[in-house]
Amino acid sequence: MGEYRSYAGPVTIRVRRDQPTAPSVDDPDDPSLDLRHPPTVEASAPLIETGPRALDLTLDAAQPAADLVHTVHDTLAAARAATVAALADNDECRICGDPYPTGHLLDPTGDGDGDGDLPVCPACVFDGDLIQPPVPGLLSYQLDELLDSDLATPAGWAAVVALLTCATRPGLHGRLRQLGRRAGTLYLPNEHWADPDQLWLWLPPTTSRPAALRGLGAGASLAAITAAVSHAHPDLPAQVSEELDASWRESRDDDGDAPERFIARIWPAVIAYAVTFAAQATDRPSHRPPWHVVESFDALPDHLRQLGTDLDIDHIHATLSVGLDILTDTLGLPTEP
Repeated sequence: MGEYRSYAGPVTIRVRRDQPTAPSVDDPDDPSLDLRHPPTVEASAPLIETGPRALDLTLDAAQPAADLVHTVHDTLAAARAATVAALADNDECRICGDPYPTGHLLDPTGDGDGDGDLPVCPACVFDGDLIQPPVPGLLSYQLDELLDSDLATPAGWAAVVALLTCATRPGLHGRLRQLGRRAGTLYLPNEHWADPDQLWLWLPPTTSRPAALRGLGAGASLAAITAAVSHAHPDLPAQVSEELDASWRESRDDDGDAPERFIARIWPAVIAYAVTFAAQATDRPSHRPPWHVVESFDALPDHLRQLGTDLDIDHIHATLSVGLDILTDTLGLPTEP
């Protein structure tokens, strides 16, 4: 239909040519398209349009490709900053009491309809104070809908996706589709449930982000962010493993070999929590930082048992807690109010 379409995180990019109105040099792949002029590049965000587009660009493809990419990144960062600045807190997390807009709180125990719903923030979605058991199939649907439709979504919600995806066994995408069918919904999960490397994470502004991430744009994929952190600090996983060994020996008063409690598959999720919660703290400087998340993983086993995991849940929790502590310290991310 005269265009190539691709998706870069929350941005839809269309490269298109006009149909000629006069004799021209035709595109041999599609003779209806005019090759006399450069194509047009259009970029829009968010992916799901529920109102006016926060980002809406039409660019001349005669520019160098790198310039086009930088323009999209810069405009995306400005669009997100503007939508965040326009937020109005009219609700609060039912667990921690922190203020949020109503639409940015999700209910891990149901679909948010009817009596007894429990909307919470990203830091409390796995909190042990949740009264009812979680419904992770419906939570994943809410997460996809929110992340795809609102640039001002709390950055930490993407870390929740990263953890659920990294901690479950292969095939989660298909299992979520089945859970949706059982709940009576036609739910096609986003591809990041099949491949967490594709998950988009918002980053802190370049003026306040760790040096390891300064070469990235307004946001990036989990794969790109993990690679950047690993390149800058390749010994971090070993440090976390050593700290876990030391704490185990101290608690056991035992000089024997400690069990391997560091879970490499969880490491990208640890990175996701560190960078997105830093972004969220920067987005909302007048609010309490969301770092109390490290105390709030008690309900995670309920989610993982329903979604299917082949990992030791106690070791997942240990990797998360110790990993976040070491990673945020290494990256220089302030975690205190």
